[in-house]
Amino acid sequence: GKEVRLCCHPDGSRIVETLLRSATNFQLRVFWDRLAGAAFKLATNRYASHCLEVLIEVAQASESDNHDVDDEQQELPRLEVLRDRFLAELSESLPGCISHPQGSHVLRRLMAAAKGSAEHAAVIARLAEALAHGESDWPYETSSSAFLQAVMNGELAEALLANQPGLFARSGLTHKTGSHLVECLVGHLPAPKLNELYRRHLKSHLAALIEHSVSMHVVKAVIKHAPSLPQFKLMLDDLSPLAASSLRSRLSILNAAVVWLNEHQPQRDVQTMQTVFK
Repeated sequence: GKEVRLCCHPDGSRIVETLLRSATNFQLRVFWDRLAGAAFKLATNRYASHCLEVLIEVAQASESDNHDVDDEQQELPRLEVLRDRFLAELSESLPGCISHPQGSHVLRRLMAAAKGSAEHAAVIARLAEALAHGESDWPYETSSSAFLQAVMNGELAEALLANQPGLFARSGLTHKTGSHLVECLVGHLPAPKLNELYRRHLKSHLAALIEHSVSMHVVKAVIKHAPSLPQFKLMLDDLSPLAASSLRSRLSILNAAVVWLNEHQPQRDVQTMQTVFK
């Protein structure tokens, strides 16, 4: 019954990490079962968080390799069930967890391990709901922004686009942390939403965005993920006269355009190349 206390101790946590790396599947299940009720405390502790990361790692390997669980051991849930139960408990403290340096990292590891599960989908849904109801600081905080980038999918990308207008204003696009999140979500938006992002939030102040060292990367990301050749050409038509004023932005845009062409137009459409290099 001292598992939680040991994990939170500077020296005890190192012992726990060592023991976990050599534990059997059954021992891991016993250990994880005894952590129930202390998920947030452990995830946000500077020492215990490392124990959890080791536990998640070795549990994932053990579950995939385990083929010999006997009847007596069947009384305990499988590791994947314990993992999802722990994830569900931790997600009850979602705002505090993803804004915490250690907590957000543990939650990222859990989400990666649980990808494809019902509990993973439930956490994504909770995040989307929270973003729709006023969690406006998450995109700008280092820990929470990094977490959102790590678990980004179409549902979260659309929730951000629909409910976080400040993130797509000029102040958000030039924000060091917020802009990274926008770069990430661009790759997860369906074509209509990406076009909406470009028309509503980028096109009107392209000149300022491509001259800024941070927001310039957002513009490059939008070019990289252009959904079709007509949309790609439309962006280049808007950007070409602006980029001429700055060698740095011109080269960045040219590079993004050439990458897109290499991936989508291997035959090098002549008119498109003329647009890029004019």
